[in-house]
Order: sequence, then structure tokens, then C-alpha cells
Amino acid sequence: MTEFFPQELVNAIIDEVRDFNDLKACSLTCRNFSSHRRALLFQELKLDGRPAYRDAFQRFHDFCVVSPHIPSLVQTFCIHGYHCNHSPHPGTDTVNSILRFMQNLKVIKFYDVTSFTDFCDGSMARLSSHSFREIHLYDVFFLENGFDHICAILQGSPNLQRLFVHHTGPMALLMFGGDETSRPRLDHTHATHRGPPIRDLSVVSKYDYKCPAFIEAILETRTCPLSINELQRFAFSLSETIDFQHLDKMLTLTSDTLQVLSLTFNCLHRALSNRAAFLSSELGICQKLLL
Repeated sequence: MTEFFPQELVNAIIDEVRDFNDLKACSLTCRNFSSHRRALLFQELKLDGRPAYRDAFQRFHDFCVVSPHIPSLVQTFCIHGYHCNHSPHPGTDTVNSILRFMQNLKVIKFYDVTSFTDFCDGSMARLSSHSFREIHLYDVFFLENGFDHICAILQGSPNLQRLFVHHTGPMALLMFGGDETSRPRLDHTHATHRGPPIRDLSVVSKYDYKCPAFIEAILETRTCPLSINELQRFAFSLSETIDFQHLDKMLTLTSDTLQVLSLTFNCLHRALSNRAAFLSSELGICQKLLL
């Protein structure tokens, strides 16, 4: 009976379906639902690299070969649980091939990845060829040239709008030339940045996370290829005195554009909270301050 419904009505009904199982049921009962339903089902894809799902990459690759039109529907690609002590890793050819099929990627997310360098060594050129709108790094660790890999992805995304860096950084402190107590390098002009002008930036670390703040690399003009000249939303965590120097610099650089500032205090100290509030009120830049 549904074959007599206008396609616009069918699509409107599908747009109201929120449950994944209901979407699958629609595809089984009515062919008219298939095309629109596929676009919703494959809008976001998550591949898990943990041992229990070690063949996930290969299985999806085989699926791409059989149905090459499906991966082009993927707009958000999530990599979860890719660890250096997990063996075997998905082959470079497999990952590259999957990324080649995904022609319309807009968002890339890495969760719980302790082998970022291994993942990107063979796939960097392919990742960098995508122009991402959002990049998410959660609990990501990298070795040696891993930070260069991140910068390469940023350089390949001139339309990047949102960058989330949570509990992420190098496994060796020497990569940033010191430990978290080193004096921050804040004497470089930000005007020479030629990277994407992001609007939403979140840099958050756990209190017990003992490596330099990622924000220092963003403030270091010669290190991280992105611009905060149009930044509207900024989330940041404060654990040490050095973090306030970073925050002060960020607020100064974004005084004309920043609208929302969200701060997380890993060390509960009223004086620190008062100091952050004072910084924002003195600059008068934020429409909303979230503490």
C-alpha cells in the first residue's frame, strides 16, 4: 500500500523515525523506504579496533566493495579502541580503501586510541585529502611524528569549524620541549596563522594527565596550523597556574569574537575560580561564562 504514497510523504515519515531497529524494519517491509533509510542509517559509522571486533575494518571494506554507493553516505567516521598492544592491526591498504570510498566525510572522531601514529602512518595522505568540518580526539596518545599527523589533517581541512581535544597528547613530554611546569611559549604573534578559522574549540585534560597542555601548541604559531581569529566558543580545563597564562592569552586573542567560555576546574580552589571570572569580566568578551 505504501507504494502509492508520494515519496515526499515517505521521506517525512522516515525523518520522524528515531529508533535504529525501526529503521531496519522499515527497509524490510517497504522498498520505498530503502533509499532514504540508507542515508540515515549510514550517516555515521563507528569501527571498533578492539580484539573482540578486530575484523570490523575488513568486514566493512568487503561491504564497500560489494556496495560502493553505501560508504559515500557516511558523513561521520568514528574510530574506537585502536590500541598499540592489539594485534593484528587493520592493514594500511584496507584503511586507505575504506577512506577512498568515503567521498563525503565531514566529521572524523578518534576515541580511546593509543596507537594514533600507527593508524595514521599509512593513511595520512588519505585522511588529509578529506576536508573535515569537525575533528574529535578523545583519549588519544601519539608517538614521535603523531602530532605532525594531526597538523596534516588540520591543514587538509580549510573549512574546519569545530575541534575537540580531550585528554589527548604525546606519550613523551620531550615532544613539546619540557614538562607541564615549563614556562609557556606565549611570545609569538598569532597573525601568521594560515590554518582554518575554527569557531568552536574544546581543549580539556584530566587533572592527573601528566603531559603538556595541547593549548600551548595552538598558541605556538609555528607548530599548529589553525586560526582562532573567528573563535566563538571555547572550553578549557584548569589544573595548574600555567593554564591561566594560556587562558589569558586565548582570551586576549579572541576578545572580538568569543561568545561562550566554558571552564572546568580540576583543582577545586575558590581563588582559581574567582581569577577566571575576573579575567572574563575584565575583557568583557563573553555572552556566557560556564564554570
